[in-house]
Amino acid sequence: DNIIHPKNSCSTNGVLARSLTELTKWANAQGLTTKPKRRRRTKQEILMGVEITEQTSKPVSKSTVECILKNRYYIGMIRDDSGEGWMLGQHAPLIDEEIFWKVQDRLKEHCVTVQYMDKQFFSYRGIVRCSCGRIYSPYLKKGHIYYNSKCIEGCANQDKNIGEDVIVAAVQSVMDMVHFSDEELAEIEAGAQSGLRKASRERDKAIEDLNTRRSRINGDLDYLKENKVALLREKAYTPSAFNAEQEKLVAELKEIDALYGAHTETEEEMLDYILTVSELVKNASLLYKHATGQEKREIAHMLFSELVIENEELAFYKAKEEFAPLLKRHSVQIGSAHWLFSELDNVFMILKEVSLQPIV
Repeated sequence: DNIIHPKNSCSTNGVLARSLTELTKWANAQGLTTKPKRRRRTKQEILMGVEITEQTSKPVSKSTVECILKNRYYIGMIRDDSGEGWMLGQHAPLIDEEIFWKVQDRLKEHCVTVQYMDKQFFSYRGIVRCSCGRIYSPYLKKGHIYYNSKCIEGCANQDKNIGEDVIVAAVQSVMDMVHFSDEELAEIEAGAQSGLRKASRERDKAIEDLNTRRSRINGDLDYLKENKVALLREKAYTPSAFNAEQEKLVAELKEIDALYGAHTETEEEMLDYILTVSELVKNASLLYKHATGQEKREIAHMLFSELVIENEELAFYKAKEEFAPLLKRHSVQIGSAHWLFSELDNVFMILKEVSLQPIV
């Protein structure tokens, strides 16, 4: 709250400053410099072919400090493919997102040329919808966070305003469905011996099928290579179609190699990994309501692609595909242990793709 506030004085302990200028002076006094780089060559040096090898750093400028303060990389984000927007990165945030957005608010207070910047941070901004499709928008009232939906006419939702605790409870309820219950864990432990034997047999069959596919594809590639001239002369393929067929077969080989890679772990190692993920989700659920705003948002993004609340209750959700298999077990009639051992390879491969950083 104290960063760049007009009533605060500059301090090397709390990093308080009345302006960006004072903050820049403080940063330079602490030894913060730009990245070392070579100076520009003079015209004479260019003509003489002189190469500059020495690299020097400079004190940071006011614009550099402002750029650092506004850079979302420090809250765990990276630029998207378009280069215009932002997306969640794989690196750990260096600062809490709530602090970051408070700094943006302070910067906006002193910005006379820009009328608005990014919106204030709220954990579930843009994530939760009403059953009518309208988004819940956050707002503060007497120090508490609420969300409001401007529903369409005739919407069945009677509670247009909900407290953030309603959303927290909804997220926790789904997290509790992701991890295995104590009863399920006991069932899995009891059936582990026979279940792992069955999984091993299915795995051997899967590897055998992969070997058959690989042999077929290698045969097709050899045929194309040995008969390329004849196939093109007889116009069985156009040159572009021939290349496309080769590329397709090579892509299939790469896919098979990736599937082989999924079979490097033993059945016991795969089961241990799945149970470890389950335990992490369970612990995260127990602590979720005490998490920071940033952590709550990251976990919600990790779990959901869609979250719908109606009348202060979870009406519908669409889980990210990485967690869909674990949630699917609730709809089967064969029991969690039987389902897990029959889907062991599939569940393991999908969970290996999940970034567990938000719940670790």
